Order: sequence, then structure tokens, then C-alpha cells
Amino acid sequence: MFALPKCPESPLKINIENINPIPNWNDCIGVYETNTGIRYEGEFKNGLENGKGIIFFPNGNSYSGEFVNSKRNGKGTYLYANLGKYIGQFKNNKRHGQGTFIWFQNNDVNIVTKLLNKLFSRYSYYEGAWENGKKNGFGIFTDSINGSKQQGIWKNDKIISGVVLFKNGDSCTINVNCDTLK
Repeated sequence: MFALPKCPESPLKINIENINPIPNWNDCIGVYETNTGIRYEGEFKNGLENGKGIIFFPNGNSYSGEFVNSKRNGKGTYLYANLGKYIGQFKNNKRHGQGTFIWFQNNDVNIVTKLLNKLFSRYSYYEGAWENGKKNGFGIFTDSINGSKQQGIWKNDKIISGVVLFKNGDSCTINVNCDTLK
């Protein structure tokens, strides 16, 4: 395995309207920053983000992982500023395939190290199947605030069949009004 060369004129300041493709950036590692504050560092092929890279957005979000033709495709980690973190598979810039979404509590974004060590006891998280950016298929949502777990089949971010397990040991199926058991 060999390291890719640096792209010509990298780092590059670029107007967002002229971002893709970047001429002469092929099989190289480059850095660009747009006039809107987006910054990308990583691999390029045919002037597009292809391979491994990291992109930072002005709102504080970031993505680190695999790109295909300037889109998040493959394995990666998306950090949502003040919201949470998704670790898993992407397709066409959306969560798609297996992955875990962990919601931060109290806007605590300084917990990345703990998250990497799977110390989920203080954080709500969903682990399971995703399709087009939404929970679809089998998955488990753990709510750290009330201690409950929703386990079953999800469709378009809603659980459609399964069971809710409460901290006190009670449980119910999804087609029962679970609010009465809390």
C-alpha cells in the first residue's frame, strides 16, 4: 500500500458553486474550504471526494468516513453538534444499513471518548437497521431518561411491532397503550 500524493494547489479556497469537480485533483489527497465555511480533508478521484475523508460543516456537524462521488457512502461516523452521534453505514448521504445513533443528554458534546468505549448508560441510543436516513427493520431503542427499551420492527422512524420493556420490569406489546404502565 502506498500513500497518495498531495493534490495540486491544496489547500484550496473555493466558492461553493464551483466545488465539484475540482480540475486536476485525481488520485490525490487534498483540502478545500468553501466560502460558506465547509472544510473537507481527504482523498479525491476525478475531482470528487472519493475514498476516506472528513468534512466539517459551519453548524458544528462533521462526518468522517468513506465517500463515493462526493457523497457519504459506506462506513462512517456523523457527529451532530449538540444532538448526538451516528456510527454505521451510509448510502447517498443518508443513514442506510446497520448503525447506532447515540443521543447526547444536556448538549454534552464532550463525551466522545466515553461513547467510543460504549459507555452508553447515560445516553439514549438506537442500534439496528436504517434505510434512507430512518429507522427501518429490526432495532432496539434504549431511553436512558426513563430506563425503557423499545425492541422490534421499525418503519420510517416508528416502531410498528415489538415490545416495550420498562425499568420496573413491566412490559407490553406495541399494540397496547404503554403509557398506562409507566
